[in-house]
Amino acid sequence: MLQVTVLPFPPGVPGNTAVSHVEFTSPANESYTTSITADPNSVFTVTELSAVRPTSEVGVVGGGDPGDGVKSHPHKGTIEVDVPVGATNGVNPLNVLAGDKLTVSVQMVCPQNPADTYSATLTINSSNPADTTAVPLTWATGEVDVQVLNTNATAVPGSTATWLLKVQSLAGAGANISFDPELDGFPGGVVPPASVSIPAITAFLPHRGQLILALNAAVGAVTPPFESYQFGVAETILNGADRFTPFSLSLTVTNPPVLVTSAQPTTFDMVAGTQIQFSLHAETKGAAGDFELTINPTPPELTCVFLDAQGNPIPKWNVTLPAKSGFDFPVRVSADLATPLSPVHLSFAWSAFNGTEQGTLDFGIMVLPQAIQFSSGTLGPSTTTGSAFWTLNAEGFWNFSGSVHESGLVGHAYAFGMSLNVQDPSGWVPAYVHSGSVGQNLGPIGNPNDSWSDSGFDPRIINLWPAIVSARSLATLSVDNDASHILPAVLEALGIAHGVGLLVVGVVIGGQGWTCDPANVQGSGDNGGFGVDVTWTCRK
Repeated sequence: MLQVTVLPFPPGVPGNTAVSHVEFTSPANESYTTSITADPNSVFTVTELSAVRPTSEVGVVGGGDPGDGVKSHPHKGTIEVDVPVGATNGVNPLNVLAGDKLTVSVQMVCPQNPADTYSATLTINSSNPADTTAVPLTWATGEVDVQVLNTNATAVPGSTATWLLKVQSLAGAGANISFDPELDGFPGGVVPPASVSIPAITAFLPHRGQLILALNAAVGAVTPPFESYQFGVAETILNGADRFTPFSLSLTVTNPPVLVTSAQPTTFDMVAGTQIQFSLHAETKGAAGDFELTINPTPPELTCVFLDAQGNPIPKWNVTLPAKSGFDFPVRVSADLATPLSPVHLSFAWSAFNGTEQGTLDFGIMVLPQAIQFSSGTLGPSTTTGSAFWTLNAEGFWNFSGSVHESGLVGHAYAFGMSLNVQDPSGWVPAYVHSGSVGQNLGPIGNPNDSWSDSGFDPRIINLWPAIVSARSLATLSVDNDASHILPAVLEALGIAHGVGLLVVGVVIGGQGWTCDPANVQGSGDNGGFGVDVTWTCRK
């Protein structure tokens, strides 16, 4: 077999083409061709098989390097160069000599909606069968879209400035993404002084997931006011596979007579169909003055209003702030029930002293779906086949429904299980197993079909909801003639210890005064283990 070197493939970007190389040295006088196999998606193509021959030639050497102060006299000597031997398309043979260095150029075309990885086999065929070599090729896709929601942030000395980033995975497996402010220099700008600290942030971005992240600057009390400090932000994606500096941010440090703040975190989660209340706080550092507070245009997923003293909604505030005193402005934010998983931007604008002082207060909200459904797809270890749907909602309720069919002449006991690839701090993994049996398929003798719809409640779902909406499911169907063998086999397939992590029917829907809408949860098809946003509410 040949000793080959496979150069790293760049991450695949949807719709783009990339090229990498496989290199080897011929151990003898031989001829070579190449072929690609085991490539069901036709992603890989050999574009060229080329060779060079290391050759010694007489040339001028010496002379030293004036930059390092080394002086010598140029003279004739031997130098090594690579002389092209030839190239083919990989289908036609390329004849070479022992010691020739060969390169296989492999082109990869990334589909518009790619899988996380693609693989194939490159076979280097030699005229000497002992040197024919199969080279596994693996190509990971990966593209991340980052939108900066506010490129400028304003703060006073001794406070915090925040920039919001909307991040979306367009291709590739789930991986860490990091943002690292570069405060040591920025072309054409003034970098923040040492009294400004902006820590790097790292978060896990799920497959095709979305995040809203906050870069926070601690502005020291001795920071000089300045209109526009600037700095770049380095972005590292795909667990360190790529690092670049795609954007810059600016920081304005002021010393205004009015401060507008909130105890509400700058980024937070909301569940579709719910609402949240918090307050904005405005205060003057000196004389009294007029103050106006408004809500900037909100995305369609949100409804935001101010609340007056009686709790009635009002669109804005116009008040006189007392001297050296503050005022709280209650806010109510509602998320539409039909909102899918999405990061949104909420912004408030204020002005004071006849518009001479102005500013904004920004929040990033991740709206989580109210319910999500996972599908098993059609499973079947033998003549017994089945499918199931697992629906969970943010209120802690779940429904596991499905059906199993026996097409053979022998009936079976079965167990159908599903689990999610998340866990809570105690190690609990959401999982559920339904057991039953199907009879032989002999017309009126036996019943070859079985279906079910189990429902229940588990409060741990509520706490784990932000992770569940981005989780991936695993499903398994196990059958046997001996029912005692079924449950252990399913738990082993799900990677769960016997009895650990299974959902237990707590409050049976309808049996304890609970009703759900819709009453029967309809399945939405196979989605490769990823959840689909649905609407399924339960209440007393």
